[in-house]
Amino acid sequence: MQRSECMEFEVVPERCLKNPSVEFHIGTPINQVITMLQLNTRLLHGIKFTYSKNDPFGRDICIHLSLNGIKLFFDARSQLLKFIEVDNLSKIVLRYCAQVFSEPGAEATMDRVEECFGSTHPGAYDESEKVYVQSWRGLSFCFPTTDSNHVEVSPGFGPNLRSLNYDKDFAPKLTKMTIFKGTQLTKNSEPLEVPQHAYAGQNRLILAEAVRARGRISGMCFLFTTEDKVKMATRGATNDYELVTLKRTVHFGDHVTQVMATLGAPSKVFFKSDDKMSIHKGREKETVEPQPHFFFNYFSMGFDILFDFSTKCVIKFVLHTNIPGHYHFGIYNRCEFRVACESEGEETLLETTSKYDDFSSVLDSPQPVVISRSSSENRNPFGATFAYGTRQVVVEVMDNFHIAALTIFKV
Repeated sequence: MQRSECMEFEVVPERCLKNPSVEFHIGTPINQVITMLQLNTRLLHGIKFTYSKNDPFGRDICIHLSLNGIKLFFDARSQLLKFIEVDNLSKIVLRYCAQVFSEPGAEATMDRVEECFGSTHPGAYDESEKVYVQSWRGLSFCFPTTDSNHVEVSPGFGPNLRSLNYDKDFAPKLTKMTIFKGTQLTKNSEPLEVPQHAYAGQNRLILAEAVRARGRISGMCFLFTTEDKVKMATRGATNDYELVTLKRTVHFGDHVTQVMATLGAPSKVFFKSDDKMSIHKGREKETVEPQPHFFFNYFSMGFDILFDFSTKCVIKFVLHTNIPGHYHFGIYNRCEFRVACESEGEETLLETTSKYDDFSSVLDSPQPVVISRSSSENRNPFGATFAYGTRQVVVEVMDNFHIAALTIFKV
């Protein structure tokens, strides 16, 4: 493969892999990455998406750009980009500080990597995989040592450190490069943070909790981070800004203007195109053109708010878990929620990670309503989901028994 056919990326340790067209930043929400890939289909092909259907909150999500040699791994719970892996050096050009250190036909060796990034302490050696790992903060390189006739592994300065000796004519070539947050890529690595550019004027939800009054759910309390609008207005030409954490409550009956003042403008306003309950209105209503209710879609915070068309007041909340395999996956960021449900004196806490067995005891009926989305323009390739009802709450459940969405309505 010629270099002209490959995309060239700049390596920024602990931060990103980027070029003028696309940028993969550590901490970016998966939905924003998917949108970026969709906008660059001319450049990025052969995209593969893998996830665990049975354990969507426990096993990381991977987007593999197979024709570009790039793998993007997302944290299963937060759905933020956890680390970036380049595993096929024959399909990509890599540079650091304007210096190309790996390209097809001239993949990086240990000497080229050390020349580009500077010397460091002896690396770690994986005896089972026969791989020598050279690391810097936020960056690591893997070199195979399978050619034992020309490569010798010597003890280093610690129990897990090793030095590599090799024949200059048989220098190990780089097989994998990883960009991550912190000093090492482990389960206990530094917490992920959404990068500044990913906010772009949008809010980032931390938690949504149900507010109760007189034994009923009266609204939702939203804890979220947002850009400091006062400092944004005075920052001038600089790109720096500060984030603030806000706690705001929206009640049933709040007017549309109150909601906008509380949460800011929505990502989109969506008008319901049909009313499946109109059959119950009677013959005298047949000639009356129904006015559709409308949603405020807050995609970056993972929820919708439904307003009555006549009163312009809140009548419903819809919270989305953004589980892979659901019809709406990739549209909303994950909504972390806590909603207490009551039934016959029993209270159960519904959370984002709850499964059917956790809340089945408070359901009004074990028989669900099937949501098939079978029409040609609205077809769901992943199959039907199931809606269960309890007091003020409708739970949409996938076939893996995880919650896809939670609808909370006024009674």
